[in-house]
Amino acid sequence: MKGLVSRLRVSNLFWEGDTFAPELDARDLRAFEERLRRTSGQFSLALEGPGGSVVLARDKYGSNKLFFAIREDGTIEVANYISDLQDRGAPFGAILSVPSGHFTHIDPVRRTLETRRHHDLANRKPADPSLTAIAKEIRAALELWFGRMARQFKDREICICLSGGLDSSLIAALARRHFPHVAGFTYGFVAENHPESEDVGYAKRVGAHLRIPVDFIPATGDDIVGVLDDAIVGGQDWRDFNVHCAIVNELIGRHLAAHPSAFGRKRLVLTGDMMNEIMADYTPIRYGGRDYYSLPKVEMDQLRLILIRGLDAGDREIGVFHRHGLDAIQPYGLVVDEYLKVNGEHLKGDVVKQRLCREVGGDIIPPFVLDRKKVRAQIGTSAQPTGILPTLVESGRDSTWMKKAWCQRFGVASEADLNRFVRAGCYRFATSYPQARVERGYHIG
Repeated sequence: MKGLVSRLRVSNLFWEGDTFAPELDARDLRAFEERLRRTSGQFSLALEGPGGSVVLARDKYGSNKLFFAIREDGTIEVANYISDLQDRGAPFGAILSVPSGHFTHIDPVRRTLETRRHHDLANRKPADPSLTAIAKEIRAALELWFGRMARQFKDREICICLSGGLDSSLIAALARRHFPHVAGFTYGFVAENHPESEDVGYAKRVGAHLRIPVDFIPATGDDIVGVLDDAIVGGQDWRDFNVHCAIVNELIGRHLAAHPSAFGRKRLVLTGDMMNEIMADYTPIRYGGRDYYSLPKVEMDQLRLILIRGLDAGDREIGVFHRHGLDAIQPYGLVVDEYLKVNGEHLKGDVVKQRLCREVGGDIIPPFVLDRKKVRAQIGTSAQPTGILPTLVESGRDSTWMKKAWCQRFGVASEADLNRFVRAGCYRFATSYPQARVERGYHIG
């Protein structure tokens, strides 16, 4: 397309109803918007708009990132990775994003830009508000989507990021029902005289129960530090929780890239990610007299919407895996509407997630997982904190260090500029054509 340079290289894995990766035409914006509302999955699109303009569109929850920069001559450059635009010469101040659940229409001749929403996130009101009825809807939706994925990817080896917890175990159990070739992969911190982590032990038990092989991916403190830069670049974020999660996926991604499929097939990674946001299942972690991963103190219904909207920024899953040539899908991202029917009153209970998982998948989740207390892979057990968070904090690589490292890596002039790039959990975006000034041949907003 004239005036468009695309470096979009993350796979678009999305559906319109039962149709996988439908052909979308943006030359009629009204019809295009209607079709976007019917899509589910992950995509970042750059299409011809009316009159030779350009339309950029991004999926509902921001799984696929979509950045762009506009050159002085009107050329629009798009990419999934910030670094790809910078490699072409775009200064950091010129890089903008299409927000999740939106499309952006750019006419470089008329110098106009409009960003419009195609998906509105809100809590859903169920016909029957009982947890049992909602759980039945969730299970039906999960089975529907795993059936769709199985029809599309039946020849792939399915790789499960398996922690042995509720979220990943349900994904593994559903994959085992729908796909012929499934394998699990679990990360674990290792050090001298250090016992096997609880996650690794449970992941192996889940694999044995479901009759799927599980590869253990060990990582020392040096290994964790060694992948930190790639986790920051591929994860496209500096905030400690997202970086720590990206490190786990960077370790798994490197392992998968270095060890070919035992089934001799192309791989598709399935993760249990997004459930923490959907169910607001986060708690701060105390280490060294300080709280990490703190959350705003708001009502539960509001908190989960904030967390889901915050998925716009940070690429700890899809972006990290794709840099290793791996497609990845977050299945819980396909059933967000069903999970949002579980309201704040349901979420107030201490064991509501265990109860919901029992209702949704008690017949397929290994029984010993249903009663397991949550453990975060980034820190291990509270009795013996080890792993990513302690390793980085003790080496001086805390959140302040990560901000400075991000600024240095991406050529950001100051932390203030960095903070303007991510606001309220969203990457910087534009509502009008950027015309403040031109720098190195690019428009700065």
